[in-house]
Amino acid sequence: MQFNAFLESYFQAANAHSVAATLDHFAPDAMVEDDGKEHHGTEGIRHWLEETNVNYNPQSTVLNPSASGDSGKALVSVSGTFPGSPVQLKFNFALAHGKIRSLTFGESL
Repeated sequence: MQFNAFLESYFQAANAHSVAATLDHFAPDAMVEDDGKEHHGTEGIRHWLEETNVNYNPQSTVLNPSASGDSGKALVSVSGTFPGSPVQLKFNFALAHGKIRSLTFGESL
């Protein structure tokens, strides 16, 4: 799957707040880093997704994706029920076999 199609599928699931469909995009031993905290494996990421959906009701719009090999980046506008909404974040994906191995993101300058 090409990176842009992968992103479309990932963010469609995330914006629908479908934890199962979003989690389907992650490798079993994946890692997500959010706000300085790491979430590891299927259960850790499931807990992070559930908590994020309940607390912040996030909605994301991809603005500028780019890919190189097994990694990709995207500038994403994220809105929700959090202070400073909306914000632009840089999402960094490391993929393996069509699944996310690691996902980190932070504020764009």
